[in-house]
Amino acid sequence: MLSKSSIGKTMTYFINQYPKLIAVLKDPRLELDNNLIENTIRPGNRKEELPFLWIT
Repeated sequence: MLSKSSIGKTMTYFINQYPKLIAVLKDPRLELDNNLIENTIRPGNRKEELPFLWIT
C-alpha cells in the first residue's frame, strides 16, 4: 500500500487512471482532452470576451 504522502497519493492516482490512459492511447477514435467540460464550466461568454478569436 502506498503512503499518504504527496508522492504516494500521486502514484495511487496514476495507478488508478493508467487503464483509461492506455485505452485512449490505443484507440484513435477516443480524444484525450477535456475542452467540452472546460468550456461548459468556464464563466462568461467567450465570444463576447474575445471576439477577435472567433471567425464566423
